[in-house]
Amino acid sequence: MAKVTRETIIEAAKQLAAQQGRPLSRRQFNRQTGVGKRQISHLFERGWSEVVRIAGIQRHPQWKTRLADDELLKAFHKAASNVGAIPTWEPSPPIPVFRANP
Repeated sequence: MAKVTRETIIEAAKQLAAQQGRPLSRRQFNRQTGVGKRQISHLFERGWSEVVRIAGIQRHPQWKTRLADDELLKAFHKAASNVGAIPTWEPSPPIPVFRANP
C-alpha cells in the first residue's frame, strides 16, 4: 500500500473481506496491509469500527460491542445494588452457600 489515505484503507478492507469471504478483523487487516491501529485511528475518528461501517463489510464475530452510556450505568447500578456498595476491582470473599450446624 503506497500512500495511506482514508480511501485506500476503505478499498483495501473491501478487497480483503471479499477475498476472504468472511468478516475481516483489524488484526488480519494489519497483517495483510501493514496499516496499524495508530494509522487507522489517525484517519478515522471511530477507528476500525468506522472503517467497517464505511466499507460496508461484516463485523468480525469476536468484535465486542461497547455498551451505550445508559446501558453501562444500568449495569453498574445493578451490580452496586446486588453487593450493597460501590463495586471495586478487589475480589470479594466467597459467600458461603451452606453453613454446617455446630
